[in-house]
Amino acid sequence: MQIVGSGLLGATAVTIDGDVVDHAMYQVINNSTIIVILPPGAAGTVPITVTTPGGASTAYAYARAE
Repeated sequence: MQIVGSGLLGATAVTIDGDVVDHAMYQVINNSTIIVILPPGAAGTVPITVTTPGGASTAYAYARAE
């Protein structure tokens, strides 16, 4: 999936449904884009946060497809 926002450069963590995504599973493309390979999980809505040197983002609700 693609996370689009601002201030993403230097992101140190991506969290999906409370679980930290392994750094090998996401890549910061630039200040406004991160590409994430989602870990396995059930369909439904999960919160996603991004942590940068400035702190953690507000959680974004992502709906997983079945």
